[in-house]
Amino acid sequence: MKLFVGIDVSSQRLDVCFADSEHQVLHETPLPNDITGASEIKAIILKLAKKVHYDVIKVGMESTSVYSFHPATFLAEPVYNEYYYKKYDEVPKHKHKRALVLTARKLVRLVDVLLRNHQLYTPERSV
Repeated sequence: MKLFVGIDVSSQRLDVCFADSEHQVLHETPLPNDITGASEIKAIILKLAKKVHYDVIKVGMESTSVYSFHPATFLAEPVYNEYYYKKYDEVPKHKHKRALVLTARKLVRLVDVLLRNHQLYTPERSV
């Protein structure tokens, strides 16, 4: 059995639908387009995966300018999620904007190095 997660991305909101390979809609919800919304998507995936053992979990979303940054980064790489929270907690004002810009800059630097060195990205895997 497979779990499919579809995310419609806008500047303020993530409309998320969870369905299985038998075309059964398991859960639909609107979430805020921020780190809280991305965290909730992950929590729902983990909750559904506890009920049923899925062979494959696929997440798909549209790439809408910078608006897909939170879910894409949070779901793909824990390193960037940790970095975001670190930068978020460093200052008392404009926490989200600052953390978002610094995390995006870190990601852009990685992409720049990979392109300059003609390398493919291979994420570190924890054992």
